[in-house]
Amino acid sequence: MRLIFYFLIWIFLLPTARAQTETNAKANVNSQCLVGVEISEAISAATLDLITRAEAKAQESNCNAILLRINTPGGALNTTRLIVEKILASQYVYLCLITPSGGHAGSAGAIILQACHVNGGVKGTNVGAATPILSTGGETPSDLRNKMINDTVSWLDSITKLRKRNSAFARSMVTEAKAYSSEEAQKKGALDYFVSDEAEFLQKTDGKIIALNATTNVTLKTAQLNNFDPGMRHRVFAFLADPEIAYLLLMGSVGLLYFELTHPGLIAPGVVGGIGLIFSLMALHKLDVYWGGVALMFLGLVLLGAELFLPRADRAGARSEGHRRGGVRAHPRLPGESAGRGERAALVRPAH
Repeated sequence: MRLIFYFLIWIFLLPTARAQTETNAKANVNSQCLVGVEISEAISAATLDLITRAEAKAQESNCNAILLRINTPGGALNTTRLIVEKILASQYVYLCLITPSGGHAGSAGAIILQACHVNGGVKGTNVGAATPILSTGGETPSDLRNKMINDTVSWLDSITKLRKRNSAFARSMVTEAKAYSSEEAQKKGALDYFVSDEAEFLQKTDGKIIALNATTNVTLKTAQLNNFDPGMRHRVFAFLADPEIAYLLLMGSVGLLYFELTHPGLIAPGVVGGIGLIFSLMALHKLDVYWGGVALMFLGLVLLGAELFLPRADRAGARSEGHRRGGVRAHPRLPGESAGRGERAALVRPAH
């Protein structure tokens, strides 16, 4: 059990602490490289964590741009908002490309694509279908549906106007759930480039001047691409943070904790339930990944403390039980050793 906690703390707490320290530094806008990141799963808290770590990698490598390779069916709307906020406020240029051929930027992915400084799609890809729905997949009440759609449309309008892209195109993705091929989206002004592959996209964007804000312009240099490997941490977190898994994990963890409370002493349901509860809170954005690592460490320390004291209590209980039964010694008598007075008395004492 100790090794499990050490592993979880290592993959979640330490990299996050390092990433937060590194992202505090300012980017070098004269850099000549970019960091490549692949988003190929549902948009979730793990995606936001991945982008945060990619910015830390860009700072470490003195790069001024990040390439997001997008191939996603969509995901959580609240996570999408946080990612868009990060992109709009970032000191790094975001280049977003729908790739590989046959992939798509659906729903949340289409919204993130509109927030990027430069975007594009390769042949055989599509974008759109961004109508918000309930995470449970059930039917949305009409009042709630109108509220969600109107809020998303106004939000996306502000993004497309900021990036000088087609607002009508973005609006139709939300209100009518329309989807378009990347070629058609580029013709309508929703995508900046329609290319045959990633190499062509990087070639066309090389040397492009991007305005990060009112006072800072960045000239893109895309010749040097440093791919970022998210590692085991991202793969584990991406699975658990999937919107379809996160709620199941939350309910299962609460059930295990209730079972532990009603059947004290089993230990395993409480441990698994505690770990699952922390992961589910991170997946649902109720707990930051960094503080989730701290919570895992605290839970591990509590269990280690319990492990130190519970065996002692068991031994003390065993000794008390032995004394209660008449003081019979727990160890066997050696050959030729005579019984003591207490043992003789125990043998001849009548039963009550």
